[in-house]
Amino acid sequence: MWRLLERIAKLERRVSAIYDAYAVRASHVPPVAAFWREMAADERMHAVVIAAARELFAPSESPPASEWARELIDIEELIRTVEAELSGPLSLADAFARADQLEGSELNTLSKLIIEHAGTGFSRLGPLLTDWPVDRHHDKLAQGWERLAACVRTGGADA
Repeated sequence: MWRLLERIAKLERRVSAIYDAYAVRASHVPPVAAFWREMAADERMHAVVIAAARELFAPSESPPASEWARELIDIEELIRTVEAELSGPLSLADAFARADQLEGSELNTLSKLIIEHAGTGFSRLGPLLTDWPVDRHHDKLAQGWERLAACVRTGGADA
């Protein structure tokens, strides 16, 4: 279980780094850059929560039954693809499309299952769960696109 939690926390941190890169690329459009920085901070918090959940499990405890290995390989492949795209041109629309794929991936599902599996012991981490569940993060992305899409129409801001 501990290895699974560490792996998921690392993936959350990599998604955070992607959003940080989007913020840097959009630094010339402050509202867009601020949005990506906020998304990156949320992902870092997801990683903290997942890493903290480790303390609720015995080192030898098995993860909940699922096809973790296959799901994590798919998520890692998606993240690698998005990371590779950071070196080329990227429109705001493309960044949101990639973020939509990341937020719609199984990473959020796995994170949510970990929290549910942690059960009542996780209540001790209540202050870290202010912006949980991870489901809301996908909604935040959609709302951000609605709010910031005007940047695309009025000049095609970068990510």
